[in-house]
Amino acid sequence: MGTQHREVGWSAREEVLSTDLKRMQDLSSKAIQDQARNASLDGSNTPISSFDLVPNWAPAAGFTVNYGPGSGHQFSASGVGVDDSDFQVIEFPVTLLTFATPDVTNPRIDLIVGTAASVGQDLSARNILQDPNTRTQIVANVSKTAQPLTTLQVVTGTPAATPVPPAVPAGAVALHEVWVPAGAANSTAFPLPAQRLFRRAGFPWSVMGGILAGFHLRWDLTADITSTSSSVVVGDAFNQVVIDGEMIECDSLFGISVQQDLANNPFGVAAGTSDKPYYIYAVGGRHAPQGTLQSGVFVPIAIVESLTTPNILSGAPSANLQTARGTVNAAGAVYIGIGFVVAGTTRRRPCIMHDNVTEIVGGDFGGFMSLTKTGTGPEALGIPASKPTVSRSVIGLLSLGAASANGEIHLHPDRGDGAAAAPTSLGVGSLTVAPGLKMQVAAHAIYANIQFFFNPVNATIWVAGTSINTGDVISFTPMAYDHRVRRLGAIS
Repeated sequence: MGTQHREVGWSAREEVLSTDLKRMQDLSSKAIQDQARNASLDGSNTPISSFDLVPNWAPAAGFTVNYGPGSGHQFSASGVGVDDSDFQVIEFPVTLLTFATPDVTNPRIDLIVGTAASVGQDLSARNILQDPNTRTQIVANVSKTAQPLTTLQVVTGTPAATPVPPAVPAGAVALHEVWVPAGAANSTAFPLPAQRLFRRAGFPWSVMGGILAGFHLRWDLTADITSTSSSVVVGDAFNQVVIDGEMIECDSLFGISVQQDLANNPFGVAAGTSDKPYYIYAVGGRHAPQGTLQSGVFVPIAIVESLTTPNILSGAPSANLQTARGTVNAAGAVYIGIGFVVAGTTRRRPCIMHDNVTEIVGGDFGGFMSLTKTGTGPEALGIPASKPTVSRSVIGLLSLGAASANGEIHLHPDRGDGAAAAPTSLGVGSLTVAPGLKMQVAAHAIYANIQFFFNPVNATIWVAGTSINTGDVISFTPMAYDHRVRRLGAIS
Protein backbone atom coordinates (compact mmCIF):
# COMPACT_ATOMS: atom_id res chain seq x y z
CA MET A 1 0.00 0.00 0.00
CA GLY A 2 1.47 3.34 -1.02
CA THR A 3 1.85 6.47 1.07
CA GLN A 4 0.61 9.93 0.24
CA HIS A 5 3.88 11.70 1.08
CA ARG A 6 7.44 10.65 1.72
CA GLU A 7 8.00 9.29 5.22
CA VAL A 8 10.79 7.90 7.35
CA GLY A 9 10.81 4.11 7.56
CA TRP A 10 12.52 1.82 10.06
CA SER A 11 12.43 -1.72 11.41
CA ALA A 12 10.27 -2.36 14.46
CA ARG A 13 13.46 -3.50 16.27
CA GLU A 14 15.46 -0.45 15.20
CA GLU A 15 16.28 2.30 17.65
CA VAL A 16 14.29 5.46 16.84
CA LEU A 17 16.48 8.53 17.06
CA SER A 18 15.51 12.13 17.62
CA THR A 19 16.82 12.89 14.13
CA ASP A 20 14.27 10.45 12.71
CA LEU A 21 11.44 12.25 14.49
CA LYS A 22 12.67 15.62 13.25
CA ARG A 23 12.87 14.32 9.69
CA MET A 24 9.27 13.15 9.91
CA GLN A 25 8.26 16.68 10.84
CA ASP A 26 10.36 18.17 8.03
CA LEU A 27 8.83 15.90 5.40
CA SER A 28 5.29 16.63 6.57
CA SER A 29 5.96 20.38 6.45
CA LYS A 30 7.56 20.03 3.01
CA ALA A 31 4.51 18.22 1.62
CA ILE A 32 2.14 20.90 2.89
CA GLN A 33 4.17 23.85 1.67
CA ASP A 34 5.06 22.34 -1.70
CA GLN A 35 1.36 22.23 -2.55
CA ALA A 36 1.99 25.84 -3.55
CA ARG A 37 3.90 24.46 -6.57
CA ASN A 38 1.91 24.73 -9.77
CA ALA A 39 2.06 22.82 -13.07
CA SER A 40 2.30 26.03 -15.07
CA LEU A 41 0.40 26.56 -18.31
CA ASP A 42 3.61 27.72 -19.96
CA GLY A 43 5.08 24.24 -19.61
CA SER A 44 7.91 25.30 -17.31
CA ASN A 45 6.29 24.02 -14.10
CA THR A 46 7.03 27.39 -12.60
CA PRO A 47 6.45 27.39 -8.82
CA ILE A 48 4.21 30.19 -7.57
CA SER A 49 5.30 32.51 -4.79
CA SER A 50 2.08 33.77 -3.24
CA PHE A 51 0.41 35.98 -0.66
CA ASP A 52 -1.84 34.51 2.00
CA LEU A 53 -2.42 37.85 3.71
CA VAL A 54 -2.17 40.90 1.42
CA PRO A 55 -0.55 43.87 3.26
CA ASN A 56 -2.38 47.09 4.04
CA TRP A 57 -1.13 50.45 2.72
CA ALA A 58 -1.23 53.57 4.95
CA PRO A 59 0.70 56.75 3.96
CA ALA A 60 2.58 58.38 6.84
CA ALA A 61 4.69 61.51 7.23
CA GLY A 62 6.86 62.67 4.33
CA PHE A 63 7.59 59.92 1.85
CA THR A 64 7.00 57.06 4.27
CA VAL A 65 4.25 54.42 4.25
CA ASN A 66 3.10 51.92 6.85
CA TYR A 67 3.04 48.61 4.96
CA GLY A 68 1.70 45.36 6.41
CA PRO A 69 1.08 43.04 8.04
CA GLY A 70 1.61 40.40 5.34
CA SER A 71 2.29 36.72 4.90
CA GLY A 72 2.77 34.17 2.16
CA HIS A 73 5.33 31.83 0.60
CA GLN A 74 8.42 32.58 -1.47
CA PHE A 75 9.92 29.98 -3.79
CA SER A 76 13.60 29.39 -3.11
CA ALA A 77 15.52 27.91 -6.04
CA SER A 78 18.58 27.03 -3.96
CA GLY A 79 19.93 26.84 -0.46
CA VAL A 80 17.51 24.27 0.94
CA GLY A 81 18.07 20.66 1.89
CA VAL A 82 16.47 17.60 0.32
CA ASP A 83 13.97 17.35 3.16
CA ASP A 84 13.14 21.03 3.17
CA SER A 85 10.31 22.69 1.30
CA ASP A 86 11.27 24.74 -1.75
CA PHE A 87 9.10 27.50 -0.26
CA GLN A 88 10.09 29.76 2.60
CA VAL A 89 7.48 31.54 4.68
CA ILE A 90 7.06 35.27 4.09
CA GLU A 91 5.83 36.98 7.24
CA PHE A 92 6.22 40.56 8.42
CA PRO A 93 4.45 43.00 10.75
CA VAL A 94 3.46 46.57 9.89
CA THR A 95 6.69 48.13 8.63
CA LEU A 96 7.51 51.77 7.93
CA LEU A 97 8.93 52.02 4.40
CA THR A 98 10.75 55.11 3.11
CA PHE A 99 10.63 56.16 -0.55
CA ALA A 100 13.08 58.40 -2.37
CA THR A 101 12.03 61.98 -3.12
CA PRO A 102 9.96 62.11 -6.35
CA ASP A 103 11.47 63.52 -9.53
CA VAL A 104 10.21 66.99 -10.38
CA THR A 105 9.59 66.21 -14.06
CA ASN A 106 8.74 62.55 -14.59
CA PRO A 107 6.96 59.82 -12.62
CA ARG A 108 8.63 56.55 -11.72
CA ILE A 109 7.64 53.06 -10.60
CA ASP A 110 9.18 51.69 -7.40
CA LEU A 111 9.07 48.09 -6.23
CA ILE A 112 8.44 46.78 -2.75
CA VAL A 113 10.29 43.47 -2.48
CA GLY A 114 10.70 40.91 0.26
CA THR A 115 13.46 38.44 1.03
CA ALA A 116 12.47 35.43 3.12
CA ALA A 117 14.68 34.07 5.89
CA SER A 118 14.33 32.69 9.40
CA VAL A 119 15.68 33.59 12.80
CA GLY A 120 16.29 31.47 15.89
CA GLN A 121 14.05 32.31 18.86
CA ASP A 122 12.88 31.02 22.24
CA LEU A 123 16.27 30.86 23.96
CA SER A 124 16.35 28.17 26.61
CA ALA A 125 19.13 27.07 28.96
CA ARG A 126 20.43 23.59 28.16
CA ASN A 127 23.22 21.39 29.47
CA ILE A 128 25.69 20.99 26.63
CA LEU A 129 28.22 18.13 26.63
CA GLN A 130 31.56 19.92 26.35
CA ASP A 131 34.00 16.99 26.48
CA PRO A 132 32.83 13.45 25.65
CA ASN A 133 35.87 11.94 27.38
CA THR A 134 35.56 13.74 30.71
CA ARG A 135 31.78 14.07 30.39
CA THR A 136 32.00 17.72 31.45
CA GLN A 137 29.04 19.92 30.66
CA ILE A 138 28.32 23.61 30.33
CA VAL A 139 25.06 25.52 30.48
CA ALA A 140 24.24 27.49 27.32
CA ASN A 141 21.23 29.28 25.86
CA VAL A 142 20.08 27.71 22.59
CA SER A 143 17.25 28.65 20.20
CA LYS A 144 14.44 26.13 20.37
CA THR A 145 12.34 27.46 17.46
CA ALA A 146 12.92 29.16 14.12
CA GLN A 147 10.57 31.98 13.11
CA PRO A 148 10.14 33.60 9.67
CA LEU A 149 12.05 36.83 9.21
CA THR A 150 11.29 38.72 6.00
CA THR A 151 13.36 41.73 5.02
CA LEU A 152 11.40 44.40 3.14
CA GLN A 153 13.10 46.76 0.71
CA VAL A 154 12.04 49.60 -1.60
CA VAL A 155 13.76 49.39 -5.00
CA THR A 156 13.68 52.84 -6.60
CA GLY A 157 12.77 53.01 -10.28
CA THR A 158 14.02 55.37 -12.97
CA PRO A 159 11.89 58.47 -13.70
CA ALA A 160 10.57 58.60 -17.27
CA ALA A 161 7.61 59.85 -19.27
CA THR A 162 6.49 56.21 -19.50
CA PRO A 163 8.22 54.56 -16.55
CA VAL A 164 8.86 50.84 -16.13
CA PRO A 165 9.56 49.02 -12.86
CA PRO A 166 13.14 48.22 -11.84
CA ALA A 167 14.56 44.70 -11.80
CA VAL A 168 13.85 42.47 -8.81
CA PRO A 169 17.02 41.84 -6.75
CA ALA A 170 18.35 38.28 -6.72
CA GLY A 171 16.79 36.18 -3.97
CA ALA A 172 13.87 38.58 -3.45
CA VAL A 173 10.28 38.48 -4.61
CA ALA A 174 8.29 41.50 -5.85
CA LEU A 175 5.32 42.29 -3.60
CA HIS A 176 3.89 45.58 -4.95
CA GLU A 177 4.54 48.22 -7.60
CA VAL A 178 4.22 51.83 -6.45
CA TRP A 179 3.52 54.72 -8.81
CA VAL A 180 5.47 57.78 -7.61
CA PRO A 181 4.04 60.88 -9.33
CA ALA A 182 6.36 63.67 -10.48
CA GLY A 183 6.59 66.47 -7.96
CA ALA A 184 4.50 64.67 -5.30
CA ALA A 185 4.57 66.57 -2.02
CA ASN A 186 4.33 63.49 0.19
CA SER A 187 3.25 59.84 0.21
CA THR A 188 -0.45 60.73 0.43
CA ALA A 189 -0.15 61.72 -3.26
CA PHE A 190 0.94 58.19 -4.20
CA PRO A 191 -1.84 56.13 -5.84
CA LEU A 192 -2.75 52.81 -4.26
CA PRO A 193 -0.04 50.30 -5.28
CA ALA A 194 -0.51 47.45 -7.73
CA GLN A 195 0.08 43.90 -6.55
CA ARG A 196 2.90 41.87 -8.02
CA LEU A 197 2.34 38.92 -5.68
CA PHE A 198 -1.09 37.32 -5.57
CA ARG A 199 -3.05 34.66 -3.79
CA ARG A 200 -2.79 31.16 -5.23
CA ALA A 201 -5.98 29.60 -6.54
CA GLY A 202 -6.94 26.23 -5.11
CA PHE A 203 -7.16 23.03 -7.09
CA PRO A 204 -8.47 22.51 -9.80
CA TRP A 205 -8.34 26.20 -10.78
CA SER A 206 -4.64 26.30 -9.90
CA VAL A 207 -3.90 24.55 -13.22
CA MET A 208 -6.48 26.50 -15.23
CA GLY A 209 -7.14 30.01 -16.42
CA GLY A 210 -10.55 31.65 -16.32
CA ILE A 211 -12.93 34.17 -14.79
CA LEU A 212 -14.09 33.66 -11.22
CA ALA A 213 -16.18 36.85 -11.00
CA GLY A 214 -16.91 39.90 -13.15
CA PHE A 215 -15.07 40.82 -16.35
CA HIS A 216 -18.25 41.47 -18.31
CA LEU A 217 -17.39 43.79 -21.19
CA ARG A 218 -19.45 46.93 -21.85
CA TRP A 219 -19.34 48.90 -25.10
CA ASP A 220 -20.51 52.49 -25.65
CA LEU A 221 -23.75 51.95 -27.57
CA THR A 222 -24.15 55.68 -28.31
CA ALA A 223 -21.02 55.90 -30.49
CA ASP A 224 -21.58 56.87 -34.13
CA ILE A 225 -19.60 54.12 -35.84
CA THR A 226 -19.61 55.97 -39.16
CA SER A 227 -16.97 58.24 -37.65
CA THR A 228 -16.13 57.07 -34.11
CA SER A 229 -14.75 53.91 -32.56
CA SER A 230 -16.95 52.64 -29.72
CA SER A 231 -15.12 52.50 -26.38
CA VAL A 232 -15.10 49.32 -24.31
CA VAL A 233 -14.66 48.87 -20.54
CA VAL A 234 -15.03 46.19 -17.89
CA GLY A 235 -18.46 46.85 -16.47
CA ASP A 236 -18.23 45.11 -13.08
CA ALA A 237 -17.08 46.75 -9.86
CA PHE A 238 -15.45 43.58 -8.53
CA ASN A 239 -13.40 41.37 -10.84
CA GLN A 240 -11.52 38.19 -10.04
CA VAL A 241 -9.62 36.08 -12.56
CA VAL A 242 -7.24 33.11 -12.38
CA ILE A 243 -4.23 33.49 -14.65
CA ASP A 244 -1.95 30.44 -14.54
CA GLY A 245 -2.75 29.61 -10.94
CA GLU A 246 -2.72 33.18 -9.57
CA MET A 247 -5.96 34.71 -8.33
CA ILE A 248 -5.94 38.38 -9.34
CA GLU A 249 -8.51 40.88 -8.11
CA CYS A 250 -9.18 44.43 -9.22
CA ASP A 251 -11.88 47.08 -8.93
CA SER A 252 -12.89 48.45 -12.34
CA LEU A 253 -14.71 51.42 -10.82
CA PHE A 254 -11.32 53.08 -11.15
CA GLY A 255 -10.89 51.80 -14.70
CA ILE A 256 -8.86 49.03 -16.30
CA SER A 257 -6.71 50.10 -19.23
CA VAL A 258 -7.65 48.78 -22.67
CA GLN A 259 -4.60 48.20 -24.89
CA GLN A 260 -3.92 46.61 -28.25
CA ASP A 261 -1.55 43.75 -29.01
CA LEU A 262 1.33 45.56 -30.74
CA ALA A 263 2.22 42.38 -32.66
CA ASN A 264 -1.32 41.53 -33.81
CA ASN A 265 -3.37 44.71 -33.56
CA PRO A 266 -7.00 44.28 -34.70
CA PHE A 267 -7.14 47.93 -35.75
CA GLY A 268 -3.86 48.02 -37.64
CA VAL A 269 -5.49 47.13 -40.97
CA ALA A 270 -9.04 47.99 -42.01
CA ALA A 271 -11.63 45.21 -41.98
CA GLY A 272 -12.80 43.83 -45.31
CA THR A 273 -16.35 43.79 -46.65
CA SER A 274 -17.55 42.14 -43.41
CA ASP A 275 -16.89 42.98 -39.79
CA LYS A 276 -13.56 41.55 -38.58
CA PRO A 277 -13.70 39.55 -35.30
CA TYR A 278 -10.90 39.72 -32.74
CA TYR A 279 -10.23 38.43 -29.22
CA ILE A 280 -10.02 40.17 -25.85
CA TYR A 281 -7.72 39.10 -23.00
CA ALA A 282 -7.16 39.93 -19.35
CA VAL A 283 -3.39 40.22 -18.85
CA GLY A 284 -1.42 40.18 -15.60
CA GLY A 285 0.27 38.08 -12.96
CA ARG A 286 3.83 36.90 -12.58
CA HIS A 287 4.31 36.24 -16.30
CA ALA A 288 3.22 39.70 -17.40
CA PRO A 289 2.98 42.51 -14.82
CA GLN A 290 0.72 45.14 -16.37
CA GLY A 291 0.33 47.79 -13.67
CA THR A 292 -1.16 50.97 -15.15
CA LEU A 293 -2.36 54.19 -13.54
CA GLN A 294 -6.14 54.58 -13.85
CA SER A 295 -8.16 57.28 -12.07
CA GLY A 296 -5.67 57.56 -9.24
CA VAL A 297 -5.32 53.80 -8.70
CA PHE A 298 -2.49 51.61 -9.90
CA VAL A 299 -4.40 48.66 -11.43
CA PRO A 300 -2.49 45.34 -11.67
CA ILE A 301 -4.21 44.07 -14.81
CA ALA A 302 -4.89 45.24 -18.35
CA ILE A 303 -7.34 44.39 -21.13
CA VAL A 304 -5.59 43.56 -24.42
CA GLU A 305 -7.33 43.33 -27.81
CA SER A 306 -5.65 40.98 -30.30
CA LEU A 307 -6.15 39.02 -33.51
CA THR A 308 -4.39 36.11 -31.81
CA THR A 309 -6.89 33.30 -31.32
CA PRO A 310 -7.37 31.71 -27.88
CA ASN A 311 -6.97 28.11 -26.84
CA ILE A 312 -10.49 27.39 -25.62
CA LEU A 313 -9.40 24.55 -23.32
CA SER A 314 -6.79 26.59 -21.42
CA GLY A 315 -8.16 30.11 -21.94
CA ALA A 316 -4.67 31.32 -22.92
CA PRO A 317 -3.84 32.94 -26.27
CA SER A 318 -2.30 30.66 -28.90
CA ALA A 319 0.81 32.90 -29.03
CA ASN A 320 2.55 35.54 -26.92
CA LEU A 321 1.12 39.07 -26.89
CA GLN A 322 3.06 42.34 -27.14
CA THR A 323 2.10 45.31 -24.95
CA ALA A 324 3.74 48.56 -23.92
CA ARG A 325 5.21 46.68 -20.95
CA GLY A 326 6.87 44.14 -23.25
CA THR A 327 6.21 40.53 -24.25
CA VAL A 328 3.34 38.81 -22.48
CA ASN A 329 3.91 35.08 -22.13
CA ALA A 330 0.80 33.28 -23.38
CA ALA A 331 0.33 31.84 -19.88
CA GLY A 332 0.03 35.41 -18.56
CA ALA A 333 -3.27 36.12 -20.33
CA VAL A 334 -6.83 34.76 -20.23
CA TYR A 335 -9.45 35.08 -22.97
CA ILE A 336 -12.52 37.05 -21.78
CA GLY A 337 -14.53 37.87 -24.93
CA ILE A 338 -14.78 38.77 -28.61
CA GLY A 339 -15.10 42.10 -30.41
CA PHE A 340 -15.50 43.31 -33.99
CA VAL A 341 -13.91 45.89 -36.27
CA VAL A 342 -16.51 47.69 -38.41
CA ALA A 343 -16.44 46.52 -42.04
CA GLY A 344 -14.20 48.68 -44.23
CA THR A 345 -12.80 50.65 -41.26
CA THR A 346 -10.42 50.43 -38.31
CA ARG A 347 -13.16 51.36 -35.82
CA ARG A 348 -14.41 49.25 -32.91
CA ARG A 349 -18.04 48.16 -33.27
CA PRO A 350 -20.31 48.33 -30.20
CA CYS A 351 -21.54 44.98 -28.88
CA ILE A 352 -23.65 43.66 -26.04
CA MET A 353 -22.13 40.82 -24.03
CA HIS A 354 -24.58 38.37 -22.51
CA ASP A 355 -23.70 35.36 -20.40
CA ASN A 356 -22.94 33.12 -23.37
CA VAL A 357 -23.16 35.27 -26.52
CA THR A 358 -21.88 38.60 -27.81
CA GLU A 359 -24.50 40.52 -29.75
CA ILE A 360 -23.35 42.71 -32.65
CA VAL A 361 -24.98 46.15 -32.60
CA GLY A 362 -25.87 48.19 -35.72
CA GLY A 363 -24.54 48.27 -39.25
CA ASP A 364 -24.41 45.14 -41.40
CA PHE A 365 -24.32 42.81 -38.37
CA GLY A 366 -20.91 41.53 -39.38
CA GLY A 367 -21.77 40.38 -42.92
CA PHE A 368 -24.52 38.13 -44.22
CA MET A 369 -25.13 35.09 -46.42
CA SER A 370 -27.37 35.44 -49.45
CA LEU A 371 -28.49 33.10 -52.24
CA THR A 372 -30.62 33.65 -55.32
CA LYS A 373 -32.05 30.26 -56.21
CA THR A 374 -31.26 28.96 -59.68
CA GLY A 375 -33.50 25.92 -59.30
CA THR A 376 -35.44 23.82 -56.81
CA GLY A 377 -32.56 21.56 -55.79
CA PRO A 378 -30.04 22.03 -52.95
CA GLU A 379 -27.77 25.07 -53.27
CA ALA A 380 -25.12 26.44 -50.92
CA LEU A 381 -26.18 29.45 -48.87
CA GLY A 382 -22.65 29.64 -47.46
CA ILE A 383 -21.19 30.46 -44.03
CA PRO A 384 -21.14 33.75 -42.08
CA ALA A 385 -18.19 35.64 -43.52
CA SER A 386 -16.99 37.11 -40.23
CA LYS A 387 -17.47 34.19 -37.85
CA PRO A 388 -14.97 34.16 -34.94
CA THR A 389 -12.99 30.94 -34.92
CA VAL A 390 -13.97 30.29 -31.27
CA SER A 391 -17.69 30.31 -32.06
CA ARG A 392 -19.65 27.12 -32.47
CA SER A 393 -22.99 28.84 -33.11
CA VAL A 394 -24.48 32.01 -34.55
CA ILE A 395 -27.89 33.58 -33.99
CA GLY A 396 -29.48 35.74 -36.67
CA LEU A 397 -32.31 36.55 -39.05
CA LEU A 398 -33.38 34.17 -41.84
CA SER A 399 -35.42 35.83 -44.58
CA LEU A 400 -37.20 34.70 -47.72
CA GLY A 401 -37.68 37.42 -50.34
CA ALA A 402 -39.63 35.13 -52.69
CA ALA A 403 -41.93 35.96 -55.56
CA SER A 404 -43.56 32.56 -55.25
CA ALA A 405 -46.26 31.38 -52.92
CA ASN A 406 -45.67 30.32 -49.35
CA GLY A 407 -43.55 27.21 -49.13
CA GLU A 408 -41.30 25.02 -47.10
CA ILE A 409 -37.57 25.64 -46.68
CA HIS A 410 -35.12 22.88 -45.82
CA LEU A 411 -31.74 23.77 -44.30
CA HIS A 412 -29.22 21.00 -44.82
CA PRO A 413 -25.92 20.60 -42.93
CA ASP A 414 -22.61 20.15 -44.66
CA ARG A 415 -21.08 17.02 -43.14
CA GLY A 416 -17.59 18.39 -43.72
CA ASP A 417 -16.60 15.28 -45.68
CA GLY A 418 -15.69 17.13 -48.87
CA ALA A 419 -18.73 15.86 -50.77
CA ALA A 420 -19.46 17.79 -53.94
CA ALA A 421 -23.20 17.85 -53.36
CA ALA A 422 -25.24 18.76 -50.33
CA PRO A 423 -26.54 16.00 -48.04
CA THR A 424 -29.89 14.68 -49.12
CA SER A 425 -31.31 13.76 -45.72
CA LEU A 426 -32.25 16.04 -42.87
CA GLY A 427 -30.71 15.78 -39.43
CA VAL A 428 -27.46 14.24 -40.69
CA GLY A 429 -24.06 15.87 -40.56
CA SER A 430 -22.14 18.41 -38.57
CA LEU A 431 -24.55 21.36 -38.44
CA THR A 432 -27.98 21.57 -36.87
CA VAL A 433 -30.46 24.40 -36.78
CA ALA A 434 -32.85 25.50 -34.05
CA PRO A 435 -35.84 25.61 -33.98
CA GLY A 436 -35.80 23.06 -36.84
CA LEU A 437 -34.24 21.92 -40.07
CA LYS A 438 -37.56 22.17 -41.94
CA MET A 439 -39.70 25.29 -41.69
CA GLN A 440 -42.96 26.53 -43.14
CA VAL A 441 -42.13 29.94 -44.55
CA ALA A 442 -44.00 32.85 -46.07
CA ALA A 443 -42.87 35.04 -48.93
CA HIS A 444 -41.11 38.27 -47.91
CA ALA A 445 -40.91 37.06 -44.27
CA ILE A 446 -38.12 37.38 -41.70
CA TYR A 447 -37.55 34.75 -39.02
CA ALA A 448 -35.61 35.98 -35.97
CA ASN A 449 -33.38 34.09 -33.54
CA ILE A 450 -32.51 31.24 -35.87
CA GLN A 451 -29.46 29.55 -34.39
CA PHE A 452 -26.90 27.61 -36.41
CA PHE A 453 -24.42 25.30 -34.68
CA PHE A 454 -21.11 24.88 -36.48
CA ASN A 455 -19.02 21.73 -36.49
CA PRO A 456 -16.63 21.70 -38.23
CA VAL A 457 -15.77 25.38 -38.16
CA ASN A 458 -16.48 26.00 -41.85
CA ALA A 459 -19.67 23.96 -42.25
CA THR A 460 -21.76 25.22 -45.17
CA ILE A 461 -25.53 25.80 -45.07
CA TRP A 462 -27.42 24.29 -48.01
CA VAL A 463 -30.93 25.29 -49.03
CA ALA A 464 -33.70 23.24 -50.68
CA GLY A 465 -37.47 23.05 -50.29
CA THR A 466 -40.88 23.07 -51.88
CA SER A 467 -42.29 26.19 -53.52
CA ILE A 468 -38.77 27.68 -53.28
CA ASN A 469 -38.24 28.50 -56.92
CA THR A 470 -35.72 29.96 -59.32
CA GLY A 471 -35.15 33.62 -58.51
CA ASP A 472 -36.18 33.35 -54.87
CA VAL A 473 -33.75 35.20 -52.57
CA ILE A 474 -32.83 33.55 -49.25
CA SER A 475 -30.50 35.27 -46.78
CA PHE A 476 -29.20 34.89 -43.27
CA THR A 477 -27.97 37.91 -41.28
CA PRO A 478 -25.82 37.11 -38.20
CA MET A 479 -26.66 39.10 -35.07
CA ALA A 480 -24.80 37.30 -32.27
CA TYR A 481 -22.07 34.70 -31.79
CA ASP A 482 -21.40 32.49 -28.80
CA HIS A 483 -18.10 33.56 -27.25
CA ARG A 484 -17.27 30.42 -25.22
CA VAL A 485 -15.63 32.35 -22.38
CA ARG A 486 -14.39 30.15 -19.54
CA ARG A 487 -16.01 30.92 -16.18
CA LEU A 488 -15.18 29.02 -12.99
CA GLY A 489 -13.33 26.40 -14.99
CA ALA A 490 -16.29 25.72 -17.31
CA ILE A 491 -16.81 26.60 -20.96
CA SER A 492 -20.10 28.41 -21.48
